[in-house]
Amino acid sequence: MGSEIVNIIIADDHHLFRTGIVGIISNISDFRLLAEATDGDDLIKKYFQLKPDVVVTDIAMPSVSGFEAYKEIKKTDPRCKFLFLSMYESPEYIHYALKLGAKGLIGKNVNQQELIYAIRQIANGKQYFGEEWPEEKLKTLDDKFRNLADGKIDPNIVLTPKEKEILYFISEGYTSSEIGEKINVSKRTVDTHRVNLMKKTKSNSLSQLIAFSIKFMSVTDFKVDEDED
Repeated sequence: MGSEIVNIIIADDHHLFRTGIVGIISNISDFRLLAEATDGDDLIKKYFQLKPDVVVTDIAMPSVSGFEAYKEIKKTDPRCKFLFLSMYESPEYIHYALKLGAKGLIGKNVNQQELIYAIRQIANGKQYFGEEWPEEKLKTLDDKFRNLADGKIDPNIVLTPKEKEILYFISEGYTSSEIGEKINVSKRTVDTHRVNLMKKTKSNSLSQLIAFSIKFMSVTDFKVDEDED
């Protein structure tokens, strides 16, 4: 892309964080901010209206997550370029983004220079998942998770409909508080379900539970109807 202008949409439901990114982008001569989006639905609408070169988006947002927005947009525009911003930089999320076909994922705690570099890399059609994830390491990660996904979900793990619903939102990057808001229960209730899920799936950490949730969603056809009460 060289010195061409990079047209960007920023999507994040946290006003203060979004404003910070907007401030960074506005000071880069070859970056042009087309629009800000506050949730996944807003992002999808503005994407097709404005056709940006790069979307910089949070993963967990109201109504539709960044992952879900990407999947919806990709159906019509398979060449769309997304850089995901995440509270979690675990290998599970990096692999999930790779599996979806996304160009990059970085943590929300990155410095300004790395954010600018990541956007430029993705605008030029390259991948960027952080300095610690060069291409050869990403390939190793992909092989590792492909082998994991080839296995079956333990048939002895029996999940309730509510646990499956919460597992879905965990795979989409939502926190307990955000999940509670989406399904109209308290954070404490979600945390209780998380503990039960960790016991049932024999997960010793949040990272392991995330890994299971992503695997579960990849090998089942479970869907959440977010219009339901």
